[in-house]
Amino acid sequence: TKKRKNGKMMKRRNTHTLNGDSLHPEQTKDSNITLPLSLSSAHSKNQDGSKVSRRILFCVKVAIIFVLAVQTLAYFCENRLTNLTRKQQRRWYTPVPKMSRGLFTGTKHLARYLEPRNYVLTSNQTEAEYVWGHAHWHVHLDTLKPWQRANHLPRENLLSDKGIFLENMIEHKARTGESVDFLPETYRLYDKKDKRRFLDRLA
Repeated sequence: TKKRKNGKMMKRRNTHTLNGDSLHPEQTKDSNITLPLSLSSAHSKNQDGSKVSRRILFCVKVAIIFVLAVQTLAYFCENRLTNLTRKQQRRWYTPVPKMSRGLFTGTKHLARYLEPRNYVLTSNQTEAEYVWGHAHWHVHLDTLKPWQRANHLPRENLLSDKGIFLENMIEHKARTGESVDFLPETYRLYDKKDKRRFLDRLA
């Protein structure tokens, strides 16, 4: 509103309340005005919502950083280890005793390829860095030390033996109900029923 004072038009500032009434600045200083509960609760809800959004954004950033770190580490391990020399690779594995470095067990045919590369054939499997055998029973996997490397895996016949592999697939189908139609027609000759079906198939 405007008020004439000393022949001049002067503006007077009013403070408007929520119900539309106007208050003078002096009244706003002296009187205690309580805001409605709805506005205060809405303000607190806005603050809570902003906190939740900031937390979600922080979690997303942490997840992205974690995924990138894992991918970087996997790429580093996959590509770095293949390009390392023998001495550098030993840093990534259990250290090999100096007296056992370069020793291997195996046949004379294997020695033809390894001895020109500064490997030494030995008959003592407990001292060899590399243990090689024709069959898995030639290598005592349960007695190997952490720094020894062998050319066989524990229970590898579950994959390499065709009969055992077929039995595992049949058991898997019976337990889970999944289809194993990718397997070719196979007969286990050590099984009497399969042997009879095989002979009937040839007849």
